Parts: sequence; C-alpha cells; structure tokens
Amino acid sequence: MLKKFTLASIALLYVCGSSPLRWSEVPATQTVLATPPKDQVLLKLDTDGHIKLLAVFPKGENGKEKPGDLNWVHTMDVAADGTIYFGDVQGKRAQKFVPVGTQSTN
Repeated sequence: MLKKFTLASIALLYVCGSSPLRWSEVPATQTVLATPPKDQVLLKLDTDGHIKLLAVFPKGENGKEKPGDLNWVHTMDVAADGTIYFGDVQGKRAQKFVPVGTQSTN
C-alpha cells in the first residue's frame, strides 16, 4: 500500500538529473531519442524551493566508470544519517556516498 504524503510533511526534497543541455540532432537510423548528460546533479531543496545543496558529479565514460562517477542516474535514496545512494543504468551499479566527516562501515 502506498503511503500518502504532502509537501507539508516533508522537510527536504532531493532531486537528481543533469545540467541543462540542448537537444542534439538525432540520426534517422537512431531508434531512441536521447541526449547523453554531460554530468549528474543532485539538488537538496527545502519546501520553499530554496537550494540547500548543489552537488555536481562527473559523468562516467560508458564501460569505464570510476568510483564517484555517475552514468545516467535513474534512482536515488537518502538515509536518515545523510548517506546518499545512487543507481546508474549505464554503469550498472549502485553507489554509496557518505556525508563528509563520517566513515562508512561497508
């Protein structure tokens, strides 16, 4: 069962995506309409829409992603302790980012 919520019940809102890009011309042979992102961006907003955090992560090169690179993020979650988890589809992995000044146990 889905839990209903309102913005009034949320203290912070996290959004992920990429920096703005112009759409590129799509070759007639290409069957998928997509423009690869140049980076991956995380925004943390308060309920008034003020930016509390802006983090830009490098976009990994397909098949050569390094720790800390993100490559087409399609999911994210934030734990109560501030740890952020990202799942990227091109990198075929999930990554864990811990807040500065803390130490990961795994």
